[in-house]
Amino acid sequence: MRLAGAGRRLFRPDRGHGRHPDLSLGVSVEAIDQFQLETAGAPVQYGGQGATNFVLKSGGNQFHGALFEYLRNTLLDARGFFAVARPTEHQNEYGASVGGPILPNRLFFFGNYDGYRYRTESRPTFYSIPTEAARRGDFSAFPGGIYDPQSTDCSRGPCTRAAFPGNRIPAGRISPISDFFQSFLPPTTNNNLQNNYLGSAPYGYNNDSATGKLDSNLSERQQLYGFYTRGHRRQATPYRYGTLPLPYADARKVHEIPWSAQLRHTYVPTANLVNQMSFGLARFVGTIENVTMDGKYPQRAGLKGLPPGEADSSFPEVTFGGPNAPTGWRGANSRANEETHNTYTFQDNLQWTRGRHALTIGFQTQRMRVNIKDRRYGSLATWSFSNTQTAGFDSRGTLLTSTGNSYASYLLGLVNSATVVEDWVVGTGGRYRTYGWWLQDSVKATTRLTLNLGLRYEIMTPYVEVKDRMSFFDPAIPNPAVGGYPGVLMFAGHGSNSCGCRTNVKTYYYNFQPRVGVAFGLTPRTALRAGYSISSTHRGATGGRGGGRSGTGLLGFSAQASFTSLDGGISPAFDWDGGVPAYQKAPFFDPTLNTGFYVGNSSTNCPSARAGP
Repeated sequence: MRLAGAGRRLFRPDRGHGRHPDLSLGVSVEAIDQFQLETAGAPVQYGGQGATNFVLKSGGNQFHGALFEYLRNTLLDARGFFAVARPTEHQNEYGASVGGPILPNRLFFFGNYDGYRYRTESRPTFYSIPTEAARRGDFSAFPGGIYDPQSTDCSRGPCTRAAFPGNRIPAGRISPISDFFQSFLPPTTNNNLQNNYLGSAPYGYNNDSATGKLDSNLSERQQLYGFYTRGHRRQATPYRYGTLPLPYADARKVHEIPWSAQLRHTYVPTANLVNQMSFGLARFVGTIENVTMDGKYPQRAGLKGLPPGEADSSFPEVTFGGPNAPTGWRGANSRANEETHNTYTFQDNLQWTRGRHALTIGFQTQRMRVNIKDRRYGSLATWSFSNTQTAGFDSRGTLLTSTGNSYASYLLGLVNSATVVEDWVVGTGGRYRTYGWWLQDSVKATTRLTLNLGLRYEIMTPYVEVKDRMSFFDPAIPNPAVGGYPGVLMFAGHGSNSCGCRTNVKTYYYNFQPRVGVAFGLTPRTALRAGYSISSTHRGATGGRGGGRSGTGLLGFSAQASFTSLDGGISPAFDWDGGVPAYQKAPFFDPTLNTGFYVGNSSTNCPSARAGP
C-alpha cells in the first residue's frame, strides 16, 4: 500500500506552525512498513516537486501484535552546566498495533493506535507591564512630561499644551473603559519601569492517531486493499510560548484533525502487465479558538459601536507605541479561524514491461474543496495607542516625541488608530479540479546506460467560489468615477455589476511537463545520474499557495473601517468612551470601489476618509 505524501493536496501551509500537519498527525510511525523519498527527477505519475511514499503494514496468516511506550521525563534529564534547575519537559508516546487473518490466505486486517503527550514550560522572560502607580494615572517616575490634551491650543501661533500637575492624571479623567481592561493586570515582579514582569507559561499538546487497513487476495491476479487513518492534535493549554497571562496573552486553542482513506485495486493480467486503480479521500479540519470570547470584555467595559463577534466579545488586541511603552496585549495569533480541506483523487496507472522498455501510462483527476472562515465569528477590532496625544510641544509648535506616554493616552481613552472589520460573508468555499495524463518509458539502452523519457500533461482549472462570492479588477471597462478611464471592480456571478462568469482567470491548456533522466554505471559500484523536469502547481488567485484560498479577492464583501489621527497624532482618532464612529456596512457592490485613484466606498455614497472599506 502506498500513501503519496506529495502530489498536490489542497492542504494549506500551516499559519503559525511552519508546516502542514496532515500525514504526520494522522499516521503513526509504528504503522509504517516502508517509506520512499522521491527528489529530483521524480517519475511522471508524481506531480509537483518531489514525493514521499509510505507503505503501511499489513496483516498476515499469523496474528501479531505489539505494545509500546516511549518516555522522556524531566527526572531523567541532565541539568545543563550553567542551569540552576532542569527545565520541565515531559514526553510520552504510547500505543498498540495488531494484525492477522480474517480469512486465511484471503482476507487480512491491521490496526494501530498511537497517543502522544507533550508538556513543557516556557523559559521565564521579562515583559513590560504598567506599574501599579501608572495604572492609577501617576507617571511621576517616568522621564519626560505627561501633557493634558484638553489644554492643547493651536489658535494663537505655534501649538502649546500644558503638563498634568506632577505628571499625574486626575482620577476623574481616567476612562472607565480603560480602567476595566487594565483591571486584570498582574502585579509587577520588580520596581522597574520596563521589563518588570517575569512571565512563564505551561504549554504542550496531545495527539492521537488511529489506522485501520484491510487486504484481500481476490484471486491469484487481483488484490484489493482499503485503509482509513485519523488523527487529532490539540493544545494542552491556550499558551504556545512565554507570554503575559490571560486575558492579555497572545494565546489560542488549536484543534487539527487530519484523516485519509483509500481503496486500491491491483490487477496483473499477464506477467509483464500491472494495472493499479485507486480512489482516495483526504480531509483536514483546523479550528482556532479565541479563548477570551466568553468573557464579553468590550460589552462589559461599555465599549459601543462594535459589530457582533470577536470585535465586541474578545479581549481587545492592543498595541502601544512611543517611549516606555508596555508590551502589547494579545495579537494576530489570538484570532479565531476555521478551515476544512477535502481532496478526492481517482488514479489509474498501467505498467508494461517489454524487452528493454518499461512503460508507465496513467491518468489522475482531483476534486479539491477548501472552506474557509478567516474570521470565524465574522468581525475583528484592533487598537493602537501612542504617546503623541499626551506629548508636549517645543517653542515652534512641534511635537516632542520623547515626551508623553502611550499608556497615559490609553488611560484617557484616546485611540490613535483602530481598525474594525465586519464580514458580510463570513465563510467562503473554494473549488478546484485538476486532470493529469502521463507517459514514461524507461529504456535499458545498454547494460550500463538507462534512459527515462516521460511527459506529463495537466489541466488545472482556476479557483471558483461555490456561491460566486468573489471580486476582481477588470482593466478594460470605463470607470465613471474617474472620468471614464478604464478599470473597474467586477463581481463573479450573474447579478448586478457582475461579469456573468464564475472567474476571470482563463484555464491554461498548454501545461506540458517533460521528464528526462539518465543513469550511467561508471563501475559496478558507482553510478552517475542526471535529470531534467518541468513541474507546475496552482498558486495565487488560481488556487493553492500564495493567497489562493480566496481567489482573486473579497473586496466589497467586507467592511474594513480604519480610523486614524488626522493631524499626525496631535489629536486622537476618537475617544472610545464615546464609542466607535459609525461606518458604512458591507456589501459594497459598486464597480468604482477602490479603483484607480478613487478610494471611497462608492461613486454615489462617500463616507469619511477615515472609514473606508
